[in-house]
Amino acid sequence: MAYNPVNPNGQTTQSASAPVVLSSDYASTAKIQASNATTSAVPTTAVPVGYQARTTDVTATTSTYNTIAIVDKAGKQVQLPYAIPELFTKGSGSAAGTSLTNLIVAAGAGVKIYITSISVMNTSSTVTTLVNIQDGSSTIYQVGAPALGGAIVTLPVPIASSANTAINFAVVNAASTIYVSVAGYTGA
Repeated sequence: MAYNPVNPNGQTTQSASAPVVLSSDYASTAKIQASNATTSAVPTTAVPVGYQARTTDVTATTSTYNTIAIVDKAGKQVQLPYAIPELFTKGSGSAAGTSLTNLIVAAGAGVKIYITSISVMNTSSTVTTLVNIQDGSSTIYQVGAPALGGAIVTLPVPIASSANTAINFAVVNAASTIYVSVAGYTGA
């Protein structure tokens, strides 16, 4: 009978060695040491081990670098277009003229505002107008405001402001009163 180098325990032997069998109560463990560096180059072997609970955003990184999935304080995974609840923002304002009106103040150095919804209401019974949503003083979105009407816009792809720039609005044609509200979140 030919010698079989694989024994019933699945172990292999070399031609000049005998199999070694470990007793069943022997615990063999392998220790995996995870790195906490989320902005390091991707290693040749990466072992995802879970999520990180956050109340603030992670530091932005560059392409091809490791990062970790995040969850809110309740363990719910954060996915776009939404963010950690602590990063949600909203603002509202009203105007009877055509001057620039602030909705959300600038979020700080390197931080953008991402708008996910806009609502507009026009109280004028005669004037139909257009509302310009603005990144500072540059129009980034327009919403129609019919006389005695309005609009609610949900944006499946958020509109981003420039970093550290306020979100404002301006009415094209003066009306009685135009009410505007925006909601979204902040991020890098």
